[in-house]
Amino acid sequence: MSVFEEQLEYDEYSNFIVHSNWKHYIDTKVSAENGNKISQYNLGRFYQRGNGIGKNEVEAFKWYKKSAKQEYSNSQNKLGYFYEGGIGVEKDLEKAFYWYQKAAENGNKIGQYNLGRFYQYGNIVEKSEVEAFKWYKKSAEKEYTDALNKLGYFYESGMGTKKDLEKAIYWYQKAAKNGNKISQYNLGVCYQYGSGVRKNEVEAFKWYKKSAKQEYSNAQNKLGYFYGSGIGTKKDLEKSFYWYKKAAENGNKISQYNLGRFYQYGIGVEENEVKAFKWYKNSAKQEYSNAQNKLGYFYENGIGTNKDLEKAIYWYLKTAINGHKIGQYNLGRCYQYGNGVRRNEIKALKWYRESAEQEYSNAQHWLGYFYENGIGTEIDLEKAIYWYKKATENENKFSQYNLGLLYENGNGVKKNEVNAFELYKKSAEQEYSNAQHKLGYFYESGMGTEKDLEKAIYWYQKAAENGNKFSQYNLGLCYENGNGVKKDEAEAFELYIKSAEQEYSDALNKLSQSFISKINIPTIRAMVKSINNKQQIIQQLKLNHGLLLGEYSIQPSRQAVFMEDGELNISLCNRQPIVYDLSIDKDNSNNMLQPSDMCINFPIAEITYKGDVSKSFSRCVNNNAILNKLYGHFFASKVLVGSKLFIKNLKSATQTQIDILKFCLLCTYSSAKYSTGISFNNLFTLNLLPKIVTLDGDELNTHEKLAKWMNSLYQEGEKNIFILSYENLIPVSKLKNFITLPRDGLFNENNEKQPGVINFKEKLSLVEWVGDAVDNNLASWTRTFHLFQGLIFKNYEMEISKKLSIDFIKIPKVNPSSKSYLKIIKPSTELEVRLISNDILSLKNLSSFLFTKSNDVMSYEDYCHILIKCEQYEILLDKNNVRPTKEFEHVIEEALSSMTPLKVLQNIFNENGHLFPQRIILGRSLKNILPTSSSSAFETVVSGPESFKLHLDNLNISHFLTPKGKIIKKNKLFNWIQNPNNLEVIEFDDIIPLYKILKETQQKKIDDILQSKYRILMTGVTDLKDLDNNDVDYYKRINIEPSLEDENYEVFGSIISKDNSRLEVIYVNFGSYDINGFFASIKKLEETSVNIKECCILWMVVEKPSELLIFSPSNREFQVERVKESIILRLDKSNYCIKTSFPLSQGYTIFVHAYYPSNNYEPNNTIKLVKWSYNYVTFQIIKSTYGKSNNNFSKSIRESIKLDLHICVLCSDYRSLKIDNKEDYEYSLDLSRYILTKDNFDDGNQ
Repeated sequence: MSVFEEQLEYDEYSNFIVHSNWKHYIDTKVSAENGNKISQYNLGRFYQRGNGIGKNEVEAFKWYKKSAKQEYSNSQNKLGYFYEGGIGVEKDLEKAFYWYQKAAENGNKIGQYNLGRFYQYGNIVEKSEVEAFKWYKKSAEKEYTDALNKLGYFYESGMGTKKDLEKAIYWYQKAAKNGNKISQYNLGVCYQYGSGVRKNEVEAFKWYKKSAKQEYSNAQNKLGYFYGSGIGTKKDLEKSFYWYKKAAENGNKISQYNLGRFYQYGIGVEENEVKAFKWYKNSAKQEYSNAQNKLGYFYENGIGTNKDLEKAIYWYLKTAINGHKIGQYNLGRCYQYGNGVRRNEIKALKWYRESAEQEYSNAQHWLGYFYENGIGTEIDLEKAIYWYKKATENENKFSQYNLGLLYENGNGVKKNEVNAFELYKKSAEQEYSNAQHKLGYFYESGMGTEKDLEKAIYWYQKAAENGNKFSQYNLGLCYENGNGVKKDEAEAFELYIKSAEQEYSDALNKLSQSFISKINIPTIRAMVKSINNKQQIIQQLKLNHGLLLGEYSIQPSRQAVFMEDGELNISLCNRQPIVYDLSIDKDNSNNMLQPSDMCINFPIAEITYKGDVSKSFSRCVNNNAILNKLYGHFFASKVLVGSKLFIKNLKSATQTQIDILKFCLLCTYSSAKYSTGISFNNLFTLNLLPKIVTLDGDELNTHEKLAKWMNSLYQEGEKNIFILSYENLIPVSKLKNFITLPRDGLFNENNEKQPGVINFKEKLSLVEWVGDAVDNNLASWTRTFHLFQGLIFKNYEMEISKKLSIDFIKIPKVNPSSKSYLKIIKPSTELEVRLISNDILSLKNLSSFLFTKSNDVMSYEDYCHILIKCEQYEILLDKNNVRPTKEFEHVIEEALSSMTPLKVLQNIFNENGHLFPQRIILGRSLKNILPTSSSSAFETVVSGPESFKLHLDNLNISHFLTPKGKIIKKNKLFNWIQNPNNLEVIEFDDIIPLYKILKETQQKKIDDILQSKYRILMTGVTDLKDLDNNDVDYYKRINIEPSLEDENYEVFGSIISKDNSRLEVIYVNFGSYDINGFFASIKKLEETSVNIKECCILWMVVEKPSELLIFSPSNREFQVERVKESIILRLDKSNYCIKTSFPLSQGYTIFVHAYYPSNNYEPNNTIKLVKWSYNYVTFQIIKSTYGKSNNNFSKSIRESIKLDLHICVLCSDYRSLKIDNKEDYEYSLDLSRYILTKDNFDDGNQ
């Protein structure tokens, strides 16, 4: 409902109807001018609505006022409305109340309603719900629907009257039947919850629908909920989505949240995380805490938007402060793991506690865990148990398990295995695998319950299926020993493998004691290095064994197929890395791999083996089942060894992310394999790309980690290598008839098997996989031409920065070009010459580029430059596709936070570059320079080299120079152009300042510092302990650090007593400025008991930051204005009015100091601010008679000598100053000088 109600209908006694025509307007105007109050009212409506005459609210107000003074109640209500809203007149709530009261007392129902509002909310009048009820009732009795609704609400809530739900329903029904949409909604609420009526969801639905059709967003939200849940109507998700969308578009924050849910989970609409993010954001901006938490989650996980942990923390903090328990939990989680913030377990504990106290079970669990383990606090088992129990009562499976552990071990509680069993059971039934394992163990051992091997096996099986390595091992023991199940060593072996793949040491020991070599199980990671003889290699790699194929695994056979003394050959592998598109069954046992993953094998060596069949194999019976069990299914005569990487969730990445990933892998591989040393580190932020994971499970989330992994594999030889694939496979059954391994004929050379990767859909070489996503030359160009560094321009010379300042979020586009052109440039300044010499043709003025220093005025008119450019490639580096590196952002932020930001920023850009070209042209270029008089004017010629000849003849040019100074004669020009070799950068174009790649927040901070505006550069507090309290006048030297650039600044401040109160009786002025400090002149204006030695000076240096190159970060939020005004002191005058060129506002702070300009003498005067208005302040200046006689003051008045007032205005609502020379210290501005308040505001005319 709107804050105030406007009269909407015409006067019921008037037969006037607006038809928006001129005659009616004229008739009404004549009647109004003749004093007819109804006509005056209607004329006001003409002007208010602009019916055919042009809207004029000031004129409308005038006629309403004339009518209202004649006691016409509709006009009196209108007048209240205009005063309340500041329509056609300055806003004045007191007058609004007066006219509403007049209208109400004259029986106007809307005036009565509005008067009720003022009493309900305490607008300019003391809040009185009883009085509000009285006026709402009067209005309601006249059938005003908004009042009918209000009366229902007051009866329902017991506001201003006794709570009476029956009467609330009565008034809601009256308003609802009269079409009031809010009452229709309120009536729906009553029916929904059975408040004052019997609960009836069908009736609730009916009233919500009526209200919703009138665009009442709360009702539309309810309708969405009813349709979505099938309450009071048939469940219909499409209609639910429709009404949520209607309400959301009408600004309803809850519906915006619900609409986000529908898009997120695909409820009633196609799943769309981007749209979900949009609606969550809209809702979050309206402070809806559920949406704020969702927004934090989306930013944290990169759902529907780019991953941004900083923004995730921002929204988690917002919702946490708003009391949202899940947001508090998420914020605690971020602090616990250092996700987006510096790890801080104490803050994690704080937010978990906030959430836990609101009964959020996950937070209660973690609070228990923190107390149990002394994380962020001291160990306190009593509190740990308390919170575990709280979480357990809320069905938290993790706390049920942890509390079970405490009871099992008697840790903090009396040991009780029965209680532990019951808790494990509750947790296990919620599919928590650790609890399922424990339950199996308890049933197997008869702990806390009767021994039951059948149930033990059941729970071990459940846990093992859920990936629990302990249960996989225990279940393996059961199968190995026939404990509770039929003995099955093959099944036991499979379970040991699964457990071993999760690095469970008992499972690893089991396998090491048996017939399996660790090298053949990739996740067990055995090593193939420092091997000195072939027999050792054969033994380590089990090259003479067959391959036993499981559903998801490959193991060497129990028995060897061939003898160990066969023929072994090892050769370096020249194959490219192979990319495999995996085909993973959803039930696969390898928890590391998912269907959306890819695998890249990096082969180092090929190993082939040929030997004689072993005696045991030759004697083996011709039973394939026994043969396979002992000797495997296949034999591989060739093995590839090396290492591999997994690309996680590749199919969920965007095409841009995939392209960048391809570029990074190609560059890193090329650099390591061929020792090219390509400098590409930090070009892309790997943690924004699909995860690159090693066989060891390590994530290579930085360029340094990826490069180190590649280099250790290809250059340093320190990388552990593994079997990547088995090739040249032959079925073991076909070897029965051979004495030695055949050389060919039986092998399937196209078949291969990979340990850990049983199936794949497709395999490509790395170059094939990269395809045309990346120009193959881009990596080498990056190194050769330093493409992605900034350009440093100083002293008319240009160099390429040695530092990288950018990350790419999209690969630069490379376009082939065959354009050739001849161009004449006539530079007018020396700067232009330098730019042309550095292949910058489109930039003539550097003055708009921050942190570059150039002199554009040096004239240059004698020569023109003749250029021939032959383009081959265009590289586009759009600033929208780059971002600053974290390191660059960090040093910029440090600079912005320093006392000398401009100096530090200048040094940063001197190192990182001033300019950033978004377009780089590669090709070949030639140049000649001629006197201006000898060149003919023509436009740039774009065509083939053959057409240049005529123009060159006209210019009488016989030769050109290459950038390296080689002479190319005109008759050799065509041959030179045809040579495609020796690429070079021939032009930098579309140049922007490097600082434009920074985030907008940092750009704004830099722009703010560079603005030519006065600011607080430095603040300080200086004690006066060294002064003599018996003196009246004092001088105090104050030194500042760091030093300023010059003495052109000003200081303002005041004297503060030891109890931090402002002193009017002691006055301070400042002067004698130099780069290292200034003097304070202190005067006692009256006799006082204040001890000067116990006081201090609060001071602040004010000037433009760009002038002094000093700008403390402490008080940058303050906007500052300065005024210097000369006045003539007069004996008959004490108040002096000073006009300002800028508007003043309540809350601003004023400092004022006075000086005689003739001798810079500080007058012995009391200066007080007595009043102010929007464009002036008035000071009272009174002669002080205390202390030494001030003859100069009287003399100055007699001689009409000028007095200079130096005024500083802090244009801000901030109420405290941070002090630079005292760490973490602030002073309230209320202690300093004068605050512009309502009390000293002059609302009259000056």
